[in-house]
Amino acid sequence: MYVHFAGRAALVEGLAVASQLLTLLDCVSRGIWSDDGTGAATAALITAGVAPDTAAAKVAHVRGTGSPPSPF
Repeated sequence: MYVHFAGRAALVEGLAVASQLLTLLDCVSRGIWSDDGTGAATAALITAGVAPDTAAAKVAHVRGTGSPPSPF
């Protein structure tokens, strides 16, 4: 099966995010890490390519308001 390069890049990025989140979940299950979801959400955004400061600000906004900021 041929997958266009851009498709492969998206697939690899998706697998990286999934792997990272499963690793965080495993750490929580083992009692190694405690998180209310803020750290995991920020880490997922950073793994997906969002700048750390922007990721933290977006997560803080959602946590404070319960909804993501409007894109407009």
